[in-house]
Amino acid sequence: MISYLSELVLAWLIASSSSDVEKSRQATPFSFMKGALFQWVNAKAWIVATGAIAAFTSSGGDLLTQQLIISLTFFIVSFPCVGVWLLFGSMLQNALNSQSHMRIFNLFMAGLLVLSVLPVIHEIIAQLLL
Repeated sequence: MISYLSELVLAWLIASSSSDVEKSRQATPFSFMKGALFQWVNAKAWIVATGAIAAFTSSGGDLLTQQLIISLTFFIVSFPCVGVWLLFGSMLQNALNSQSHMRIFNLFMAGLLVLSVLPVIHEIIAQLLL
């Protein structure tokens, strides 16, 4: 329940964040090397990696081969996904060129986050009332 409340707080922070486009463009992005090194402390990447190993390996087979197949699959699939992500981000940067557009986008993203949490909160409340 607490993690869902933190998502609602995150939605509030997104909705109320500054829409100052010029201020946000002054930040310099990570270099390639910094981005690659960041993956070692990226909690989501570790969760996905450990989840994939736990879900797709078996104790009866060759563990090293299984891990190599999973790693190769992730490597092959990640390139088109990252490409689409980069293309979308580039298009979005061009679309969010004014404060009003940025404000609308922030409100929309916050609303989507709240909508993604509502079914879970509804289920938790229903379980508590039973």
